[in-house]
Amino acid sequence: MKCAKSSLLGLVFIAASAFLFADTASAVSCKLELKRLEDKSSMVRSAQDEDYILRRVSRQYFSWRPDRDTIPEFTNAVKKEPPKYEYENPYKGVMTLGSDKYLFVLDSSDINTKGFHKLYFDRNLNGDLTDDSVIEAMALPTGVNFGPGSMRREFPRQDLMVNVDGKKHDYSVFFEAYSDTRDGGNLRYAYTQAGAGAYRKGEVELEGKTHSIFLLDFNSNGRFDDVTTVNENVQYSNGRIYPSQGDRILLDFSAQNTDPSYYNLTGRKDRVPVAKLVFVNGKYYEMTVSPSGDSIELTPSTTPTGSIENSNDVFDVALYNKEGVLKLNGKKGDKISVPEGEWKLLEYTIDLTDSSNTSGRQGWTLIAASGTKNCPTVKVEKGKTVEFPFGSPFKPLVQTQPMGRSNGQVEQVRLSLEFTDCSGAICTNLYVNGNRPPDPTFAIATPSNEIVERGKFEYG
Repeated sequence: MKCAKSSLLGLVFIAASAFLFADTASAVSCKLELKRLEDKSSMVRSAQDEDYILRRVSRQYFSWRPDRDTIPEFTNAVKKEPPKYEYENPYKGVMTLGSDKYLFVLDSSDINTKGFHKLYFDRNLNGDLTDDSVIEAMALPTGVNFGPGSMRREFPRQDLMVNVDGKKHDYSVFFEAYSDTRDGGNLRYAYTQAGAGAYRKGEVELEGKTHSIFLLDFNSNGRFDDVTTVNENVQYSNGRIYPSQGDRILLDFSAQNTDPSYYNLTGRKDRVPVAKLVFVNGKYYEMTVSPSGDSIELTPSTTPTGSIENSNDVFDVALYNKEGVLKLNGKKGDKISVPEGEWKLLEYTIDLTDSSNTSGRQGWTLIAASGTKNCPTVKVEKGKTVEFPFGSPFKPLVQTQPMGRSNGQVEQVRLSLEFTDCSGAICTNLYVNGNRPPDPTFAIATPSNEIVERGKFEYG
């Protein structure tokens, strides 16, 4: 669907004053249509599938142990349930989509051989689980088998009218359940996942060029306007920055790009986060996305910019500051426009794949890394260029963790190996010509160089 242009008078508010510009800023208002994904098992999908990336979203995740976990939110909200469930330990939970909370119960006629294959879902939000049809799980795909006591079941797409900020909009969700009964047939634990079953699609015309837009509810919460944020007080134990995932846009998406990297922002040039600013065709636009995802508005930004540069050959990089997250790509020698201010590294992917490679993943040579709290802050000033450090040289970092003690003495030590770059970022992915490099080896020696132990590290 094409987008309509509207002429907006440029208003910028600084402190308590308003400045009126004589010229106008051309805003582009885009309408996006809802597209539902077909019922298809995620257990057999391939990166070659045309809709592979459209399905690869971050799902809501709920875990449960029947011997210790209760769901007071369910107990307080449910008004009516079936007189009896078939399984003695039905899994009861609550899923939030938009502003609504949906009750669900998973049941089974044979938990060991069928898993949780029946779903009670309060789609009309009335607290009554008896007035909606019981949903049966889809058949397991041909060739998919689970070991004894382990079962994963997927349910058909559920089409809903989700309430977001007081307004209803169409939405779809996929639901699946895993059960573990390896404890003599008794349910040890279970988890459920809920993933977006629909996306938005449209077109936008900027500077005379038409771009396709695919808008994904990447965090599967029923709304499409969530921005990626970074709270440096929340991080991994090794100091890696932990972003709060927002929604994603695929700009000029190509199904022929078979890069299956779906979680990181970098790695695909056609993927950008829903954010305050987006960089298209060498220009910044202020972006506003409606909560339902049915419209996007892009307005040329008047934010002053400087430039960054980096010596790596070809790269995608995500930066962040208190204003939000910015996704960019470039190559050695480029001066990449960046809004003035202080920026830090979120993540990057450096692509060293031979330009003649046509074999997709089989020929990749790349390295990816995530920023840490210790990565430097880079100040970008209007009209000036500054080096933004990341990439080589890389160096190994071995860490030890005691695993067992006897009489106060450590008996076992766990070794872990990480690679850090020049900025302190930690390597998260590495391929050379489509393969992992050989597992790194280690040797433990006494001060007199007597070898005590040899071994190797394993990826992951």
